[in-house]
Amino acid sequence: MNLSPGLTDLLSFQVDSALELDGEGILLENENLPKGKFFDNIKPIPGQPIYLRWEETHKNEFFHHLENLKVKGNLEKWFYFGKASEKEDASFLLSLCRAEGSDRLVLFATTVPLSAFSHVRDKLNLSISDQIQESEEKFRKTFYNSSIGIALVSPNGNWMDVNDAVCSMLGYSGVELRGLTFQDITHPEDLDGDLELVGKTLRGQISSYNLEKRYIHKNGKVVHALLSVSLVRSPLGEPKFFISQLINMTETKELFLALERKNLLLEATSSDLEKKIDQLEEFNRIVAHNLRGSIGNVVSLVALLKEGGPNVDSVEVTGLLDDSSRAVLDNLQTLMKVLEVRANHGVEFEELNFQKTLQPILAILSGNIRNKRAKISYDFKIPSVLYPKVYLESIFYNLLDNALKYTHADKEPQINVSTYMENGRTVLAVQDNGLGIDLKFYGDQIFKYKKIFHRGFESNGVGLFMTKNQIETFGGSIDVKSKVGEGSTFTVTFV
Repeated sequence: MNLSPGLTDLLSFQVDSALELDGEGILLENENLPKGKFFDNIKPIPGQPIYLRWEETHKNEFFHHLENLKVKGNLEKWFYFGKASEKEDASFLLSLCRAEGSDRLVLFATTVPLSAFSHVRDKLNLSISDQIQESEEKFRKTFYNSSIGIALVSPNGNWMDVNDAVCSMLGYSGVELRGLTFQDITHPEDLDGDLELVGKTLRGQISSYNLEKRYIHKNGKVVHALLSVSLVRSPLGEPKFFISQLINMTETKELFLALERKNLLLEATSSDLEKKIDQLEEFNRIVAHNLRGSIGNVVSLVALLKEGGPNVDSVEVTGLLDDSSRAVLDNLQTLMKVLEVRANHGVEFEELNFQKTLQPILAILSGNIRNKRAKISYDFKIPSVLYPKVYLESIFYNLLDNALKYTHADKEPQINVSTYMENGRTVLAVQDNGLGIDLKFYGDQIFKYKKIFHRGFESNGVGLFMTKNQIETFGGSIDVKSKVGEGSTFTVTFV
């Protein structure tokens, strides 16, 4: 086993015992190492902590040096007082080091004759004093010259000392901070989490922690910080103070939030562009299919009338021509309504109460409600929305008219209108227990032009198409959930 360099120079007296340990002080079997009076004093058991039978003072001292070795990696030295025999006291110089190329540790116990104890102690104390002075000087330079905030904080939270970076970050002078606790200037929403970690550290459950938290600046603004905390203990294991390192993350956080807002805007713009492309494709289909087909039919019928002949029934052809002309007009009027919505994008928005806006629509539909014996209920958790009145009325009318139209002959219609908040947006839901729609078959056609999903009902397939266009014109969206035979729920999400 290779030992840390310099160990043999340190030990000028004969090694009494040597014990091999794991990183936590558990004794490992090694028959090749000497076992002398120190071994007899402590009577260690392989597989058990070496300090199992030690007095509390010796235990705490061992923990202190073990922790130092882990952090600094230096050779640790201290005295242990025991017995050379039943009548004779003995002193041992203990040296704890790490075996090279291994995570294992070696504890050497060197017998120090009592006659030489004072000399060895003074020499050891002088060496330790030099190390402490050097260590303190390094810490002092690091503490006061660091560009990040460093603070010493007492176990109960008082600021004991702070560097200039902490003062600059929080807006207080060092004198002002020493009159406060970290609890006084921690954002209330972050305090419980921080205190929980402080408690775990004090109880020894963790040795340090990192936390992103908010402080309140002297001017009242929020300061975002990345906090790293470690606890310094006394040789006896008592908490002395925390070393807290604070990195100001406010600017980074603001840049991140700005980037997040831009990403959301980009996503919204992209989504809006996709919707506009879909709408243009839908308009093209209307023009290409419905208008072109109807106009083509008119042209054919006019040509047939011009040709005349005994086989041409002018009355019948005129009737067909009238039907085709009305179809052309109907399609043109629908397109004009859609374009009118687009043209009115700057229409006036007003704060509309959902219940008050709904009442006139229920009055218009009252005959149908009475005939169907429908039960209408509503629950407006969000009482109002900023929206153009004529279009909110249109949304109510189209969704309620559909719910009243597609009902079971043997079931009393139940329709519920509600509003709620989801992801920061107001949502309007209209739920019914009607016929429902087969979304697996018709899912991609629900809001298309002149699509009809139930035969035997008076419908032109335009209502949902118009509703979707009205809603999307003002940045909202409409969706549907439905089960055949159980009913449908249409949800409108407002911007």
